[in-house]
Amino acid sequence: MPFVKCKPDSGHLKSLSLAVCSLFVVIAYSCTSDVPTLGPASEAENDIAIDTPAPTTIGDVVAADTRRRGGTVRISASNALIPDPAAGEQGLTLSKSYDLQREIYSGLVKVVDDPSAPFVGDLADHWEVSDDLKTYTFSLRPGLRFSDGSPVSASDFKWSWERALAIGSDRALDAFSGIAGADAMLTGAESDLDGIAFVDEQTLRVELSAPDPYFLAKAASPPSFVLKHENVEQWGIDWSNWFRDTNADSYSATGSALPVGTGPFTLTALEFLKRYELTRNEHYHGTPAKLDALTFVVGSTAPGLPAFNADQIDIVRIDEPTVEEIDSGAAEGSVVRFTQASQLAYLAFNANIKPYDDPNFRKALVAASGRDRGLDLNDPSSKLNSAAQPSVSELLATSAYAGQIDGITLTFHEWLRGAFQRQFDTIATRWSEEIGVATSYVPLGPTSYNELQDAGEIEMIYGFATPDYPSPSAIVNDLARLFDSSEPGSDFASLAELIAEASATVDRIARDQRYVDIAEFIIDQALVLPLFWLTDDVIYLTRPDIKGFVEPPYGGSRFADTWIDASNN
Repeated sequence: MPFVKCKPDSGHLKSLSLAVCSLFVVIAYSCTSDVPTLGPASEAENDIAIDTPAPTTIGDVVAADTRRRGGTVRISASNALIPDPAAGEQGLTLSKSYDLQREIYSGLVKVVDDPSAPFVGDLADHWEVSDDLKTYTFSLRPGLRFSDGSPVSASDFKWSWERALAIGSDRALDAFSGIAGADAMLTGAESDLDGIAFVDEQTLRVELSAPDPYFLAKAASPPSFVLKHENVEQWGIDWSNWFRDTNADSYSATGSALPVGTGPFTLTALEFLKRYELTRNEHYHGTPAKLDALTFVVGSTAPGLPAFNADQIDIVRIDEPTVEEIDSGAAEGSVVRFTQASQLAYLAFNANIKPYDDPNFRKALVAASGRDRGLDLNDPSSKLNSAAQPSVSELLATSAYAGQIDGITLTFHEWLRGAFQRQFDTIATRWSEEIGVATSYVPLGPTSYNELQDAGEIEMIYGFATPDYPSPSAIVNDLARLFDSSEPGSDFASLAELIAEASATVDRIARDQRYVDIAEFIIDQALVLPLFWLTDDVIYLTRPDIKGFVEPPYGGSRFADTWIDASNN
């Protein structure tokens, strides 16, 4: 399987084999006790203290600022929000479902926008990492409770992670396939994940099958969110297979059939495809939410800005042209902007099949594309210092396909009709003019696309590399997920070796340099054609009295600190 599954709309399905999962992972920094270190590093400032504030009681918040407490905020939602963080991708549902999941669940750690210390404790009070980067021991905060008031223990994490792995979704495989015993559990040889043990009710130990300095990022991802075993058994629907459930379209739930979690809000009413009601979690381990409730409105009578103007929702995401309309009086509200993590749009070539197996042919495609080869895979604000490159004709003449161009047709299979058609047509025109090669655009549905991909016949993948944490190596790791090292001697196998060396490097500074080298290798070998960096702000229109709403660049609750200013009402 030369290409790992890719979600063309916004990134990757991340459907990884066990071999790929053990190599191509997202970066995290190891830590010991209350002070995380970035491995035995060569600079003293690599020792960063973890921010682990003591839980605040609701009474403290009320006494501190009563006027900021209360009210409901309504937001629009996609048609299908899945309240199961372990569920896999179905169509375009997963990214939208995260908007719900990050309000009602939480994990051991969370990501913050600080490259020097991107992870802080969430449900974990502190953690320790062994010198060989294979053992992570997490100590839970004292007194943790689910939103129904029942206690949270390390055994709940063990059960939740084993369940996620058993479901076998792409995101769960990405998070847990590197844990010792995962392969045996996936093949059905074992029902218990040997690499996870609860030492006691407050301590969870994770043993990995190979050194992994990036495991903390996985412990912050949705599949790692903790669930309550008894509660899941009371769900009236298997959310991991909701698309196969004939009752899903009309499903509604209240009471014990609703998922419980440990986030700032709890789900109190669910009408699938219609409405989701969330209320403040009175047992939240952090500072309690100020809002009384959140409402996710599905299928409002008017979408987007019209729904906002019709007073059906209180917050709507908008674009720059809409900002200009608002400035001209088309709507009343407050425009708020947030810096998002930059995404790299790319076109990746399947180097395991002809004619993409020849690096000079790939380089000719890149050179003839008209795109900027000098884009830095690590930094959207800078360019690579590239030496003069051979011409397209020189590259073709030295490739294995010299004199054979007339017999070649390059085919782009589109997973989602129209998502990349216009851009591909532009590049294909240049390929035709500069190289003389024929091209074909073939739109497919998800099932047909996945069948071709599993057979290794997808020639090119268009997608976005999205960093999950604030580190230059995050984009490289995300791109590396595309490639399979199963064919020795291939360019992919060479990339896999570089990734393996980098992931096994304990010293953070040396490891980061290895990732810089990997980025250069990807560009030099033309495995990926970088298209552009997406660096635009995220823009929302909110009611003027809504304060504290945020869009964290690397995930996390958007509404934990939101409040309604009633001082002028």
